[in-house]
Amino acid sequence: MQADISIILLTTHGPDSFFDCLETLLNQTYPLEKIELIVVDDSDDKYLAKSLADSECNNFLAFKYIPLLHKGPAFARNTGIKNASSEITAFIDDDCIADSDWVKLIMETHRNNPDKPVVGGLTYVNANSNSSLVSQFLRNNNIKSGFDKREIIFFPANNVSMKRYIFSRHLFNENFLMPEGDDLEFFWRIFKQGNRFVWNENIKVIHNRHDGLSGFLKQAYSCGRGCLLADYLHKGDHPLLKDLSTGKISFWLASLLSFLSIPSFSYLTGSKLIKKEKIKTFSRKASIYLLFILYKIAYLWGNIYEFPNLTKMHLKEK
Repeated sequence: MQADISIILLTTHGPDSFFDCLETLLNQTYPLEKIELIVVDDSDDKYLAKSLADSECNNFLAFKYIPLLHKGPAFARNTGIKNASSEITAFIDDDCIADSDWVKLIMETHRNNPDKPVVGGLTYVNANSNSSLVSQFLRNNNIKSGFDKREIIFFPANNVSMKRYIFSRHLFNENFLMPEGDDLEFFWRIFKQGNRFVWNENIKVIHNRHDGLSGFLKQAYSCGRGCLLADYLHKGDHPLLKDLSTGKISFWLASLLSFLSIPSFSYLTGSKLIKKEKIKTFSRKASIYLLFILYKIAYLWGNIYEFPNLTKMHLKEK
């Protein structure tokens, strides 16, 4: 009997986060005997495999555990894809909590949209964490920006599903060693091949972030590196990366303009988030604006760090 859907659960954060996510997958309203679960462990945790042996994973129709060691999210997702057997493959990360109807709504949306191979959902965070709100707002805003604001071109890879035939021609680019940018590059690549996407905001996961300020800045830095690599690979045609450039001179000019635009970026983007979340207190508003400033600075530092790597890559391609 073949499963209706394969779920690829990428874990990098350790057992506590992982088992919180796993519990929500075990409590889906969709029958577990129709689900294949593939756990791709890219952490260095020595005890997860043993813990899984005592878990309820055998309640799924099929269960696979694949240990890696810091190969990066693109390699890990590709490993999961190569081990998946269903016509629909869904992705979730171990720091996410899936809504109980997550799988059910994924399957319904695919059935209702047979000509669109990619289905994405809504990721939200704890509204009491300003840093989490800022990070997730930027990612969700990228979904809404779209192509000429008419079509969806991007989904975060922690809440997305695809029909299997996509992977016969496209996998995640394993040049992305850090957890940012690989999904941005992947979805633009398959969009340009004529594939179209559906966004169902009822397909929900909570991104259960506990990063603090250092984790927030690290994520922004990684995003800066990943986005510049995506811009390079797509030769500057990505609609969400128009503020970037990878030319020898144009990179520094674009970086200078981005640095000068930080105050306006912080005010305009921060105001949208404050309005959306109905934030009233002065201290929280000030914190939101400051976090957008810090995010952009860390993002630009990631651009600058990645730029020499692209120069080396370009020389190798010649």
